[in-house]
Amino acid sequence: MIKHKFIIELDETPALVFIQEQGKVHPILYQDGVRVKGVRSIEISAGIEQPTTHRIEYLTGATKG
Repeated sequence: MIKHKFIIELDETPALVFIQEQGKVHPILYQDGVRVKGVRSIEISAGIEQPTTHRIEYLTGATKG
């Protein structure tokens, strides 16, 4: 099986990055360039002419790592 890398290159650190890999249960989340740990759920609201907002629910005691 040949693995292909998927690379996104940006000039500045993005405010929010949500990655859902195929076949994986838990997504990967970065906020202001830092990986966020212990996320239980995330709600993202985005529109063309409105600011993006998000709400994160954390699993208590699981934010270190």
